[in-house]
Amino acid sequence: MVGRAWVSHLSGRLAPLGAYTERIERLITPAYPDAAEIRGICSTLRVSNTVSIDQDPRAAVSALRQAVAAIPPTNRFAHGLAVCFLSLALQASGETDAALRRAADWTEREVERVDAGFIAGLQANVLVNYWAGRLHACAAAADDVLAFATRHDLPIAAGWARRGLGMVAYMQNRLEDAILHFSAIVGDHERGNMLGVTEGFIGLARSYAAAGRDPEARDVLRKAAALLVERKAIELMPLVHACDAILLLQSGKPDVEKALARTAGATLDAGPLNLQIPPLVARVRCLLVSGRPQDLNEAERHLQVLEDRAVRSHNMAVQLQVGAFRAILLDLQGDRSAATAELGLMIGLGAPERFMRLFLDLEPQLRPLLLSLTKNQDEVVGLPALLTALGPAYDIAQAPAVSPSLELLTMRESEVLDHLAARLTYKEIAYELSISPETVKRHVNSIYSKLGVGTRREALLKAQELGWHSAA
Repeated sequence: MVGRAWVSHLSGRLAPLGAYTERIERLITPAYPDAAEIRGICSTLRVSNTVSIDQDPRAAVSALRQAVAAIPPTNRFAHGLAVCFLSLALQASGETDAALRRAADWTEREVERVDAGFIAGLQANVLVNYWAGRLHACAAAADDVLAFATRHDLPIAAGWARRGLGMVAYMQNRLEDAILHFSAIVGDHERGNMLGVTEGFIGLARSYAAAGRDPEARDVLRKAAALLVERKAIELMPLVHACDAILLLQSGKPDVEKALARTAGATLDAGPLNLQIPPLVARVRCLLVSGRPQDLNEAERHLQVLEDRAVRSHNMAVQLQVGAFRAILLDLQGDRSAATAELGLMIGLGAPERFMRLFLDLEPQLRPLLLSLTKNQDEVVGLPALLTALGPAYDIAQAPAVSPSLELLTMRESEVLDHLAARLTYKEIAYELSISPETVKRHVNSIYSKLGVGTRREALLKAQELGWHSAA
């Protein structure tokens, strides 16, 4: 039974682990040989997908301290893995420096014996630094893991190292580097951990999409889904669906309804927050793009639980993502001032480590706020670099001055104005934005009121006079 649990962990098939560990602990009596060690292994394996660390970091620290004490260092991989997860739990508890010291104690002591147990401890540096938002340190640690893993032919460890390097490269908008690392995971998927391999496919798909290579992105996701079916790892399919939903939103003609269907039923515990695209994060993005009142209410509920979990587990990447979503929601609710302030804060927090891509991916929804921030871009740390990455449309020297009247338009009203300029009917605008014609009419009336006009033609002329230019 212990062997089956290990196979499930190493292959990335996490669904059976709970049942295996529960049965093992039920069968073990105090007189059973190595009972404490096996219980320690069970405690370690139970946190393999790290959801339990997200849920209750302090309880995880307590359980994993006991596991490290119970598993002798001679059981090298199990002990090293327990050290790794203990480090993650310490970081999630807000003790990042202690987490890094704990991993270093193991790896420095065992550096003469490079094997999977040593690598497991070294891997903690990659994960701890990423969760803490230290992208530069994460990349340096991942380089070390990859060098050791390649030299000693440890393919699972190499895959996780490349995942770390790919995630950092993606967040820092180094898309070619991200594609290089994720392609290596996909290319060696026969020898990889299934969860890690799935993350490799997802990283490659989103990197292709960000680079404008949509057909390749769709093909990668199709292959990922086929592989999960072939390997009978259907429990990982929601991760592929979450990525698929994001690609549907980023396509030339977003299919919001299909994206919403892909993420229906997503919960906070559908996957750990350290995934590239946690299913609930994808769900919130779909709801915000939809913009319907009931969808915005659902998005607000999800954002609160996501924020609580991300703050409790000190996950900086998710906190930045939630903050960007919060800015979009505030703007959709008509509070442009609070939305702009929230976005500026998030950009500033992410700037030292070059967190850029999460803002670039949300550019269509963040556009009014970003344009508003350009007026005082030197006041927001990191904003000039982000605007440069966004291109000429955000060059303040070339952009026309925007009237306060236009600044009052919500993000959705700005989108409706763009579609009015394209001569679309209310019904066509409703289809494009996945809202009802009645909602379109309500937005149009609000636009007319804010601009002080009574017809489409007058609205477009007035908007142009005030400095508006169509996104189309």
